[in-house]
Amino acid sequence: MPSPLNPVAASEPETAPGGLLPVLAEILPIAFYLWFLFQCGILSLVGKAAMQGSHSPGAARAEWATGNVAFFAGSLVLMLLCGAAAVFVRRKIGAPVPKPVYWLLAIGLFTLLALPFGLFSV
Repeated sequence: MPSPLNPVAASEPETAPGGLLPVLAEILPIAFYLWFLFQCGILSLVGKAAMQGSHSPGAARAEWATGNVAFFAGSLVLMLLCGAAAVFVRRKIGAPVPKPVYWLLAIGLFTLLALPFGLFSV
């Protein structure tokens, strides 16, 4: 028991740095992974059947093909920004960046470069 001459200061438990950055460092990579999965799901919007038709009699290019490409490209850019933000925030707080983030960023950049050249409609 502390005496009045030698009081023991009540110490608060040490915690990780507070604020929004540690929360974002945990959430952004997961959001990036899920967004990549979503991009894989909508890839068929800009694929061969959507752009050139299914080669069945009477099949033609999808009616909304241009809008599909615009939506896919916009969503892809936002996904890449989310991935870049995940890398930035994790580096800012000194946490290691998971390797899949770098791989998925590379795949996303390749996809963004392949889209204007019509490589998905081959």
